[in-house]
Amino acid sequence: MFEGLELSTTLPDGTYYNREFMTVKDTIFVDMSDFSLKTFADLRHKKLNSLIYQGKSLLPYIQDNTTFGSIFDNCYIPSSAYDIICKNKCAKIEVISETKISLTEYIDIYHNLIRSEIKKIYDKHDKVVLQYSGGIDSLLLLSHIINLGYLHKTTLAKYENYFAPEHPDLIRNSNTKKKAIEDFKKQFENKYYNFVELNFTLADWINQANSGTYYTSIRGYSNYFLFSKFTNSAVIAGHFGDAVLLHEKKWLEELISKAPNKNDAIKQLQDSLQNKNLYMNNYLNFDFEKDIVPLKYYVWHAKPWGEFTINNNIYYTPICVDTRICRKIDIKTVKFTDILDATVVREMIHRNVGNLLDEYIIHQGNLDSDFQNTHYIQKSKINENVITIPKNLKHDRIGLSNLLKELQNDFISNFSILACHNLKYISKLVN
Repeated sequence: MFEGLELSTTLPDGTYYNREFMTVKDTIFVDMSDFSLKTFADLRHKKLNSLIYQGKSLLPYIQDNTTFGSIFDNCYIPSSAYDIICKNKCAKIEVISETKISLTEYIDIYHNLIRSEIKKIYDKHDKVVLQYSGGIDSLLLLSHIINLGYLHKTTLAKYENYFAPEHPDLIRNSNTKKKAIEDFKKQFENKYYNFVELNFTLADWINQANSGTYYTSIRGYSNYFLFSKFTNSAVIAGHFGDAVLLHEKKWLEELISKAPNKNDAIKQLQDSLQNKNLYMNNYLNFDFEKDIVPLKYYVWHAKPWGEFTINNNIYYTPICVDTRICRKIDIKTVKFTDILDATVVREMIHRNVGNLLDEYIIHQGNLDSDFQNTHYIQKSKINENVITIPKNLKHDRIGLSNLLKELQNDFISNFSILACHNLKYISKLVN
């Protein structure tokens, strides 16, 4: 889609790319209407995409498939698979180096990168909070913390999400998850600094919608909630683990798409899914009929964790240290069971602590995180300024009209409130 384009630009000479874990304001867009590179400042008069008014977009993207466009009409955002090379007011876009590394080499490289990031965090902060979900990615961070001798100065924090859609795999509904967390607390209770348990409710979501910062506090609502309960702390979380540590459905799709024989690959996956003990194979719903999006057009979870600011805290996601490297893995060195059973993470945990944490590795499913399902909220509970639409944007007429109609109702959906936050956030960025 982007290869071979010759674009005009005002960016200084250099090579750029859109990092997945970035501040939204730093996004570089490709404006296909005049074949130019743009930043938010360049797009203040650009019409908005009609889908932004529905509140479900992954701002600044519309969805994780970048070919669906961005929050601005006819503008696209190259994923981190692309280098954006600027010279003499011209730009070209190229896929990053095709030099491939094996899965084993990747584990070696990324294990050391995560370890280095955790060391830097503890060197900078006396108060550190690990967002502990009981999932394998937070266990990986915990294994590094134990190996490096930092557990005694670490507060572990767990929350249960009563705003998320009801599901048997939520912590409160899963005896397996509850037992694993309780067993862990007992085994390590004299070794960590503290263990904090929180519940997130609809009332908390409404409070954050009314008092939080634009967009960030309700797009990443449960993470922001936990973040706000501490002061002067480093809060670290295992976000992006499923993506960069290869236990996400996208990697199953990638294996199928790159297989010499697609039908044989599908049969291998179907056979592997018969094993219900595999880490990912818990409520896993794989769509074998779905059109597979090439990895270069795919962007990992677009959430503004890096923009969380409250109580002089800093939010860290060490697993996000470099989300580009996984795009260089030679897929021929990966098996379906490597993905389904989280081979990458298991190997890293074992390097740190041997079998110490094995009994706490349970089926994948952090459904207590920032999942949005539709809630209708009494309009009188929402501050008027929250649902006021900024006027300094070039609105899509139909999208805006539909949103304004929704806001006239006595009960309005959380997605409409999120859309209003989106618009305020964009308004701030373009000025």
